[in-house]
Amino acid sequence: PHIFLITTDALSYRHTNGGGYERDVTPMLQAWSARATVFTRAFSPGPDTATALPALFTGVYSSMIPDLHPASRRKSLRTPTNLAQALGRGGYDTYAVVGNNYFFPEEWPGITHGFDHVDVDAVAEAGERYRTPKPHTSPELTDHVIRYIAERKANPLFIWVHYFDHHPFYSVPRGEEPFGQGDSPLDRYDTELRFSDRHWGRLFAAIEETFTPDEYIAIFTADHGEAFDANH
Repeated sequence: PHIFLITTDALSYRHTNGGGYERDVTPMLQAWSARATVFTRAFSPGPDTATALPALFTGVYSSMIPDLHPASRRKSLRTPTNLAQALGRGGYDTYAVVGNNYFFPEEWPGITHGFDHVDVDAVAEAGERYRTPKPHTSPELTDHVIRYIAERKANPLFIWVHYFDHHPFYSVPRGEEPFGQGDSPLDRYDTELRFSDRHWGRLFAAIEETFTPDEYIAIFTADHGEAFDANH
């Protein structure tokens, strides 16, 4: 089957509509999850991206694979086999589509190690459109993944797409009506989350319109959570 690993940064299950959050922030994710298997007791292996994603890709704790840490900057990686390598050996075409320059190969070579193609163009396109320190890249990421689906060749696809729009520092996407007054971190975060969810919905729809249920596996998860209470 084609495999789509859809991850987003800094989202707790309890901050989604499926998890009981009161604001209508993830209606598209909620609608899609009604057709999926939902794991309500899944826990991140680390409190931040640098520890969570390496574990997600290798199945071992980040502390065991220091060469995959962002700070290592190592080009020659001594790591366990990751998902991209394993699937590539199995005949998959492997793509990483990343939503922030933090994940670019020159910044964090370990996290995209083993992928045939790392798409950094979506971030560049969004940067040209927004010209802000943290452009909201969900539209471009989704467009690029949909294009790879349309252009697929004979081999099955493994596509990892990582969304980043509701990661700190929070800001209201251009043209979006904010929650509340848009002047609190929570209001801005929720507005970014709703914006991202709209484009997740486009991706879910494209996958389901292109493939029959037995032709693909789609997985959606966050790398780690986010919290706004006193104890964070």
